[in-house]
Amino acid sequence: MKNDDNKILDLPPFYVGQELVAIKDHEDGYFKKGDEFNVITIQKSNCKCPGWDVSVGLLCRTVMQHCSVCMSMDLETQSGFALFHSTNFAPKLPAYEFVSMKEVVQLETIGAN
Repeated sequence: MKNDDNKILDLPPFYVGQELVAIKDHEDGYFKKGDEFNVITIQKSNCKCPGWDVSVGLLCRTVMQHCSVCMSMDLETQSGFALFHSTNFAPKLPAYEFVSMKEVVQLETIGAN
């Protein structure tokens, strides 16, 4: 989708309240791979990286943070919550029960009778 200036829209990868899971350990120990969070805020990255920063409710240990991708020190938080590059997370997917094709055929056969 493109806007009037023929530029590709840069939409955030997540929304406030969305459940996320960490896909890698944070280098400063804020979280481990597999930890689960909810998005508190999301904003355009302030550093050299394109993309988005998210807050997942973890308090910032310092006034300034470095970006884990480009290592710049541009991630200042006003809220007191730490900001993390969105590439640290993935949406938490609901667990679904696996149903084999054999079971589907059996259920369809039972329903047809």
